[in-house]
Amino acid sequence: MPLASASLQSSLPGLCPITDALERLAHHSDHDERGAVYTRREVVEFMLDLAGYTTDRPLHRQRLLEPSFGGGEFLLAAVERLLRAHRSAGGQTDLAPCIRAVELHRSSHASTEAKLLALLLANGLAATEARRLASAWLIHGDFLLCELEGRFDYVVGNPPYVRQELIPAPLLAEYRRRFASLYDRADLYVPFIERSLGLLKAGGQFSFICADRWTKNKYGGPLRAMVTKDFHLKAYVDMLDTPAFDADVIAYPAITLIERAPAGATLVAKPLALDPAQLASLARQLRTGTTDESQGVAAIERIGQGSEPWVLSASGKRALLRRLEATFPSLEEAGCKVGIGVINPFEDDGSLADLARHPKLRAYLERHRAAIAGRHVAKKSPASWYRTIDRITPALATRPKLLIPDIKGSAHVAFESGQLYPHHNLYYVVSDDWDLRALQAVLLSAVARQFVAAYSTTMRGGFLRFQAQYLRRIRVPRWAEVGETMRSRLIEAAQARDLRACDAAAFELFGLDADEMKLLAE
Repeated sequence: MPLASASLQSSLPGLCPITDALERLAHHSDHDERGAVYTRREVVEFMLDLAGYTTDRPLHRQRLLEPSFGGGEFLLAAVERLLRAHRSAGGQTDLAPCIRAVELHRSSHASTEAKLLALLLANGLAATEARRLASAWLIHGDFLLCELEGRFDYVVGNPPYVRQELIPAPLLAEYRRRFASLYDRADLYVPFIERSLGLLKAGGQFSFICADRWTKNKYGGPLRAMVTKDFHLKAYVDMLDTPAFDADVIAYPAITLIERAPAGATLVAKPLALDPAQLASLARQLRTGTTDESQGVAAIERIGQGSEPWVLSASGKRALLRRLEATFPSLEEAGCKVGIGVINPFEDDGSLADLARHPKLRAYLERHRAAIAGRHVAKKSPASWYRTIDRITPALATRPKLLIPDIKGSAHVAFESGQLYPHHNLYYVVSDDWDLRALQAVLLSAVARQFVAAYSTTMRGGFLRFQAQYLRRIRVPRWAEVGETMRSRLIEAAQARDLRACDAAAFELFGLDADEMKLLAE
């Protein structure tokens, strides 16, 4: 099959740049460009069980799609199940319609095709029949552009992880034209999810393992809205610190099971180990809707509304979060401002600095010119290639502020008295209302961390992103409503850097009961 389908080329004449980009990705891209991360066999078997693609089903009369088959982990495991189910049913049905699997990279396609043929021959199929099935099942092309007939009972796989910066511009423009979910800085796996869901039959099951970022951050908003409107998130499996892939990844992966059906409760779980028996048992629980909080399987009645981030934490913490959100204003509603520090390429009058007058700045920028000039904002104005997106406010340097680094396991909040300008990857909080020392104690507390943990994407090792979008989710009382005794306690706790005292004061400030305090202490 051609890389860009005939219908695409006929409906969009003159798109040679797209064809050229696809040819390069198909023949000359490396693992990073393709976003190739392969899934361990135990996880593959678990996901097929979770989706219900099991040998006790009439798989010979159903259809499965694998959108990016890579080394064939999902495809080959599914074929083994299909062949067993087919034999059990008498072996008379034509299996050609049962599977469609797509791969863009030519050498991956060829090597997996060889594995597939070997598997079919080992299961007793004649060489001509094996080649016929492989030809019907495997598609060499771009899943986001190629033609696929009909709908599917199952879509299972591990989509590519590719940042937009690595996608050739003509190809990215075509993806954006086709897929509403490719919003803001969404990775390529997001439109893979959109198209996969669109290909499901009524009652069809979708199961992907991919980064969890789309469930919480800005770029996942349109896709979340699509899921909450037309689908049911049946299960969400937290894979934090679980070695799900053949190589280490920084992103925090999760497995989602989504059905084309009216919305309902979502089961959330975390595997205790990559033990096949335990994973099979967990898959059965999640398929049948069985909750067992002692085994970490809980139900969430409503994951979110529209494009709002999904809060998929344990039920007790989720209830506490919702109570605090209903009771207290957000950080910025309470008179605080959250911002981000930047590298400053501007003069005090706001004009872009003349690098001839600043040799040290010029030397630094020139060392990193390729990365800096490759940004979207730089390409729009090549003469101002080192201009930043964020505004510089020189007066901020002399203003007292709280400084919070981006990636941390727990909140690290420093008080700066007004002598420095925050650098890149440092978020700051200023306020005309709150005493910043008292606010520092609140932001250091387990209460504030729970807000960030609920909405932040989590990195490998349990590290959170303390970014502005998540800091703004934190709730605090208005300063005028904080009594004098509590004000003193908060200030003293922050100045002493006594985290237990910060927690104790914050728990009382927010009116937590004993069970809620215990929940956060865990």
